Amino acid sequence: MRRGTATFILSFSLLAGCASKEIAIKFYSIGTIERCAVGGTIMSWGSFIETGLSHRITGGVMKELLYNGIDHEVLQISYREYFGGPGPLTTSAFNQDLKYDVSKARTITFREIRIRIDSADQEKMTYSILAGPADEPAALSSSEVSGMGLDDSLKVLSVSAGSDASAAGIKVGDRILSVGGRMLSGGSGDQLESLLTGDPETSIEVVIRRGEREMNVYMRRHN
Repeated sequence: MRRGTATFILSFSLLAGCASKEIAIKFYSIGTIERCAVGGTIMSWGSFIETGLSHRITGGVMKELLYNGIDHEVLQISYREYFGGPGPLTTSAFNQDLKYDVSKARTITFREIRIRIDSADQEKMTYSILAGPADEPAALSSSEVSGMGLDDSLKVLSVSAGSDASAAGIKVGDRILSVGGRMLSGGSGDQLESLLTGDPETSIEVVIRRGEREMNVYMRRHN
């Protein structure tokens, strides 16, 4: 997964007569599509205490979310905290198992964290982190294709009357999954536009998710 960069928190105190500084660090990116294998880390973050002019690390805590697979549309995730110092943070302080029914909602939340799940199976998960601890939420871009207003997860926000999308029976709230047998993921608006471009006398199969059901519709192509 993509690694983030360390950021600093303005938090100072006196420890053993020396100034100490809390350093916040995160290993994740907001708004980018990531992949994680079962047993792997979805995201991690935490802080360390740096003391004195020698910048010696005297302690800290790291937190992480792990992907444990999916069972009958129920996503299984673990939250863990580690503490220690100086040296590696190897002492587990807290563990919590989390379960999310992704057939009801593709965006999961834990505390201030929001993660959009694009796909998940017993081998890997594809996802985007929309908001993390103390982060600004990712902006949801929008686009219009064949009369459909779409957000960056390819969820239909609007359908223009008389458009190809309307004629195909697509409704607000549907999510585009594939076109012509090609799977799409969040942020694929340009690819969707390309796949729907062609001879206006022809149509192409579009697979959508409506609620808990997947449906096949046929949309007319356009120049």
